[in-house]
Amino acid sequence: MNLTLLFPAASACGFLLDLVIGDPRWLPHPVRGMGWAITAGERWLRRVLPERERLAGAVLAVTLVLLTVVFTGAVVWVAFWAHRWMGFAVCVLISWQCIAARDLAVAALTVRRALYDGDLCAARRAVSMIVGRDTDALD
Repeated sequence: MNLTLLFPAASACGFLLDLVIGDPRWLPHPVRGMGWAITAGERWLRRVLPERERLAGAVLAVTLVLLTVVFTGAVVWVAFWAHRWMGFAVCVLISWQCIAARDLAVAALTVRRALYDGDLCAARRAVSMIVGRDTDALD
């Protein structure tokens, strides 16, 4: 397979996999790992830079993006180094994990349903599945 076609094909396969399977809860998800890294990084940066929240936030954002790109690139490179089809499979799996369109749509529809039913508590719980912040005080 030509490398110029490989990444779009892997993305398309990942998208189809997401539509068919979604994100199984038992499978570790990269976004959960990023959430853990953000929590740990924020805690550490608040101690190191207590009076420089904006700088700490910028450091955290840049570091998280760079580490994600480097780690993902290294995994893809090693997979392609091992075999072209292994690299393709890894790209499909990464695309599948990054898209998450099915679960996002289900979560959004759950919020919508709760709001139409007038159940603000259920809507807040449903929103908490989409965002990484405390939803208890949302109106």
